Amino acid sequence: MKHDRDITLDEDLRKLGLDSMKSFEMVVQLEDEYDIEFSGDENLLERFSTIQKIKDSVDSKIK
Repeated sequence: MKHDRDITLDEDLRKLGLDSMKSFEMVVQLEDEYDIEFSGDENLLERFSTIQKIKDSVDSKIK
């Protein structure tokens, strides 16, 4: 997802084009990058709908 402007931490990424497929791809990349794993019930589009939620989800796995 590329945009011409800065995206705020709490901006809804779904309004910027994040769909279930892109969300899944993002989760796989996060798992690979940080050597973490999200269970099936955690891979909800809602849980990864903002930059802040993504950060919080990753932080909870690496602490």
